Amino acid sequence: MIAGYRDGQLISPFTIEGACNRTVFEIWLVTCLIPKLQPNDWVIIDNATFHHGGKIRELIESAGCKLVSLPAYSPDLNRIEKCWAWLKSRIRKLLRDSDNLRDAMESVLASAS
Repeated sequence: MIAGYRDGQLISPFTIEGACNRTVFEIWLVTCLIPKLQPNDWVIIDNATFHHGGKIRELIESAGCKLVSLPAYSPDLNRIEKCWAWLKSRIRKLLRDSDNLRDAMESVLASAS
């Protein structure tokens, strides 16, 4: 599950099967997040390995935005972490009555974004 977080709201939610990597993250940037950005927006990333390298900086800066990296360990600065905790809790509750994880994830993302 990938999403942005702005003004207390999830933006550009995206689900995949399997683990995220730089290629998936770049696809999400191009197809989901960048179309929602305005020039001079800041995109703040944490230290997940797939957030760094590749075309990520180039893609964000070509949209007229600034890429900002959080310090190495900064959970207090990473507002989306609280959002992820809330989402995971909701997904766990829905999973009991859902046919599969993806359906539960997409239902929660649809209601949160």
